[in-house]
Amino acid sequence: MSFLRRLFNRGPSKKKLLGWLLDFIRSDTWDASQRIVTAHPELLTDEADDLADQLADSLIDKDARRTIHEHRDLLRRCRAVGVERAFDEKVLPADLMVQAEEAGLAPEELLAMQRAVAEMLPDLLAELAATGVHITSMEDLERALADRPDLRYRLTAAVDGGNRDSSVPSAFQADVQNAQTNMQRFSQLGERAALDQATDAWQRILAHRDFGETASYFRLVVWNNAGGSLLHRYRAMGRLPDLNLALALLQEALDQASPSSPLLSSLLNNLGNGLRFRYGRTGQVEDLEEAIRVTQQAVSIATVWSPDQPMYLNNLGNSLRDRFGHTGYVEDLEEAIRVIQHAVAEAPKGSPGWFGFLNNLGASLSDRYGRTGRVEDLDEAILIHQQVVAGTQVGSPDRPSYLNNLGNGLRHRYGYTGRLEDLEEAVQAAQEAVAETPDGSLDRPMYLSNLGLTLHYRFDRAGRMEDLEEAILVTRQAVAEMPVGSTERPKYFANLGLGLVDRYSLVRQIEDLEEAIRIFQWVVTETSDGLPDRPKHFNNLGIGLNKRYHRTGRVEDLQDAIRLFMRAVAETPQGVPDRPRLLINLGTSLRDCYDRAGRLEDLEEAIRVYQRAVEETPVGSPDWPSILTNLGAGLGDRYGRTGQKVDLEGARGAYYRACELGKIASQERTLGTARSWGRWAEERISWDEVVQAGTYGLGAIDALLAGQIARTAQESWLKEAQGLHTRTAHALAHLDRLTEAVETLDRGQARLMAQALEESRSDIQERLEAADQGQRFVAFKQTIEQRATLLTQAENAVGDAKRLAAINTQLRANHDARLAAIAAIQSVPGCEDFFAAPSFAHIAQAAADGPLVYLLITPQGGLALIVSASASPSVTPVWLTDLKNETLNGLLIDHFTAYNDWRTDHRNPDVHARWMTTLDDTCRRLWDLVMSPLVTALAGMNANQATLIPTGLLALLPLHAAWRPDAHAPTGRRYALDDLALAYAPSALALAKARATAAQVGVARMTGVVDPQPTHGSALPNARRESEAVAHLFPGARLLTRAEASRSAALHTLAETDVAHFSCHGISDPGAPLESCLILADDEPLTVRDLLGLRLSGARLATLSACETGVMGTKLPDEVVALPTAMLQAGFAGVCGSLWSVADISTAMLMVRFYRLWRVDGLTPAQSLRSAQQWVRDTTNAEKADYFATFVPELNDPDLGGMKMSGSVGAEFFSAALSDLAGVDARSFVHPFHWAAFTLTGV
Repeated sequence: MSFLRRLFNRGPSKKKLLGWLLDFIRSDTWDASQRIVTAHPELLTDEADDLADQLADSLIDKDARRTIHEHRDLLRRCRAVGVERAFDEKVLPADLMVQAEEAGLAPEELLAMQRAVAEMLPDLLAELAATGVHITSMEDLERALADRPDLRYRLTAAVDGGNRDSSVPSAFQADVQNAQTNMQRFSQLGERAALDQATDAWQRILAHRDFGETASYFRLVVWNNAGGSLLHRYRAMGRLPDLNLALALLQEALDQASPSSPLLSSLLNNLGNGLRFRYGRTGQVEDLEEAIRVTQQAVSIATVWSPDQPMYLNNLGNSLRDRFGHTGYVEDLEEAIRVIQHAVAEAPKGSPGWFGFLNNLGASLSDRYGRTGRVEDLDEAILIHQQVVAGTQVGSPDRPSYLNNLGNGLRHRYGYTGRLEDLEEAVQAAQEAVAETPDGSLDRPMYLSNLGLTLHYRFDRAGRMEDLEEAILVTRQAVAEMPVGSTERPKYFANLGLGLVDRYSLVRQIEDLEEAIRIFQWVVTETSDGLPDRPKHFNNLGIGLNKRYHRTGRVEDLQDAIRLFMRAVAETPQGVPDRPRLLINLGTSLRDCYDRAGRLEDLEEAIRVYQRAVEETPVGSPDWPSILTNLGAGLGDRYGRTGQKVDLEGARGAYYRACELGKIASQERTLGTARSWGRWAEERISWDEVVQAGTYGLGAIDALLAGQIARTAQESWLKEAQGLHTRTAHALAHLDRLTEAVETLDRGQARLMAQALEESRSDIQERLEAADQGQRFVAFKQTIEQRATLLTQAENAVGDAKRLAAINTQLRANHDARLAAIAAIQSVPGCEDFFAAPSFAHIAQAAADGPLVYLLITPQGGLALIVSASASPSVTPVWLTDLKNETLNGLLIDHFTAYNDWRTDHRNPDVHARWMTTLDDTCRRLWDLVMSPLVTALAGMNANQATLIPTGLLALLPLHAAWRPDAHAPTGRRYALDDLALAYAPSALALAKARATAAQVGVARMTGVVDPQPTHGSALPNARRESEAVAHLFPGARLLTRAEASRSAALHTLAETDVAHFSCHGISDPGAPLESCLILADDEPLTVRDLLGLRLSGARLATLSACETGVMGTKLPDEVVALPTAMLQAGFAGVCGSLWSVADISTAMLMVRFYRLWRVDGLTPAQSLRSAQQWVRDTTNAEKADYFATFVPELNDPDLGGMKMSGSVGAEFFSAALSDLAGVDARSFVHPFHWAAFTLTGV
């Protein structure tokens, strides 16, 4: 204040100058400031300049001093260029001034244009308000002008001086209004009908007889907008005629437009878009180059004030991105990012156009991440896409594109960090993009392909088969919908190939692999050198060829794979996110070369490649488990070759880290790592490591199974875990951790059956009801019923991607509800064991009536674990040193080769003799390998009966018929069943359930299914006599004979019987055990699949007096899938089935004797079967004839010779039994073929 007083004391002239200066500084607007300067030129003197400096120096506040300096500088500029020019520069933004200078416009001219616009705005706003459009911001005005080309034209005319007629001829006003209204509706809501109406309106104008007489400017407007609407419709519906017509209209407009036309830049831009679209459709590079050229021209001639300039920049950026995709030139990508950033900066923030430009910027940054690996680009891209999606209303036709790009970014980041949240959000975004895109849209194939790829990623993470199946389905649909010739088609085909390769890896269908290889080969030929995706395509083809090498052993495939992997690595710059995967695949193939030829240099190179992959992989990447597993395998191989301890420790550490990381990133990887580590440790007899690896692997398969819904999906993963529990248990036994070994074995046996038995546990329901929590079991059962309904719907929706996706969503929700219901039940005291792994205490309870014997085989030898339930339950190991995988495989090959030869040529006496000899030899070898030490151990426990739980393929063989010579026996041999009664069970849980059922049910109701007819099988003349003899033991028994023995009748009867006896033909299908069946009337099969769907209240015994009814599936032997186990799961306590095709007459004798021993003599089913088999074997023909005198009244009936198999071969057995050549004192059924086929599963 003292400074101002001193100034005022210097005289009136100083006071006036100071007053004018203060007024100038305090003015509210620059216009007011300009008026003060114009009125008082004294402010432009040196004295005023000095006064401003003194005034600023006297102030303490920095902001106040800065304000005075700003005004002082403006006064100085006024002195330099004039007041009007200086204030014009002050009003106009700096970047706009730069553009004006580039365009040759003075600031005054630029302001004149702005004033012209301002003068016409009131009329323009009033006209918009009359149509219901109210403008409250520049963004509102931009949106309105985008939908009203006539108003934009008038605005242009105003700026241009008003020299042209801006009116719409009256004959066209209605159609112009119609077109504008409907285009606005399409832009806001994405309604295709509105787009059609707009396009039709423009076409009517073009077809009008007076159109050619209208003003030239109006014609340009119509051609431009008609072309634009056709381009919109092409994008929405993919109709090539729309694109071609649009290009023709736009080219005509350009031909008619003058170089000074204000529409020239818009026409060029639209033409550029059309050419770019056609490039995407046909791949003609000339179109892309022309698109870039004309769009650059549009950008260069657009006036700096043009509201469309950002759009032109954006479209130029898109064309440059496309060229980057074609050539791989990073310069194009960098330029694309620069011009799109410019577009974003120029566009009104928050406007629809701004969101679109921002979306393209995010996509460009993602592209750069893919090329350079710069994580900052990816993070920025995701933030951009999230902002765009949040700012775009549902229903906007642009929203699917925004969602698609968001999903892509999140998927890429998941690939870098492994964050599950990113992956789940990516799936959701991709699903929404597809759901919001109408059928026929040109972008729909892209969204479908990206959804498929994202689901594939989730499959890699969680192992859910429904994700993989849906991924393949939607990617197939993407390929089918993509126009031939499209530049994106190879990429979509590649995604399909990857899905097929992964499905092959699980299901092992060679058709999947061959199709994938054909796809990859085509993609490579369709991809030019230098393209960014070309290394990926080399890699994909290499993967396919490497897998085929492992399937066929063709060394050419391996060599080609290595060459492809080398090219892929060489053409991928360091830092590119995919490069570590390429290195791993190269290293794996080099290791394959080492395995094949033993060349140490191949192994050394593989390890070096693995180590490079380790160095280049970011922390958190989901690829770490795979990389470390391969490194561990390589180091392990080198340790085996050189014995260097550093390799031993390095391999152990790599395997351990891979398993730990795999628990987070991929349970599939953990399972694979555990198998590899466990085998290596087993070779080194490192039992601690085998257990450690096995523990990881078993945890992984538990998690993978918990995530599956359909049985087929569960089976796919179980196949990958076959043998894991047996090897782990074997190692635990070596460490004397015997109870853990038993728990591990039972945990891995018949898992799917255990799941089904848990779902039907009545004891849990009773405990819950006693605790007043019965509703929890009701809720659980509801999820089971809903799952069955949804799975049926899913089967019927195969091929319909949209419907299947909706059903899968419901299935996933149902699965989550089921898991929640299980957890709710487990939280109730007394129900903690619901769906829990079996404890040793529970297993020991199943051994209450006799020892439980687990039999397992490993490459290092076999083992029997005997669980006895004495006062203190114990486990006794019996080491079966000579029973190794290799030994068992040889035995099985010999056994089934002879058997299958006989089945196909049963009338050939030499083939028949070879089968008889082989079966005899099999039983002899089983004694030495398995049963001798086991029977000795059981004898030491004074056991007279036992239940065997054979693991793996051992369950295919008749262990009870293993024999050794015995001169005191009637047949000169003593069999295992002569020492004790032997039954079989798939697991302790199944056995316990069977015992509980047997204790609860009666035996009053018996049903027989007898000789179903008509069938293509041979006659079974003894089936009726057999069944009638059995039925005689059950008062009120019902027999379904011949035509009555239908599938529907049998299924109905099973729900109402205690004892079911099937005397019919049977067919086993070890490769597809769910299709193994009993053949009923009209050749209708009663399959394992049918029986697994049953839930009976309980039944005592089912006897399957047919061929091969006890043969289990061989693809998943640990699941023990067969007719007996299916019957057991359905609710029967015990099931008799056969291990081979049986003779009609000997089977009839065995069955009648078996039932009589059970029902009349009071033996248990296991004891009865044992005694019946001994009787058939040991009694003479005369003794049998006497016994069956009432059963077979006419022993010379030639019809009593049928076999329960295709093609009758039974006559020989009947003849051998009773002919004069054999004699009545002969034992014609002494061979195990006649009596040993049947086993009892359960109790």
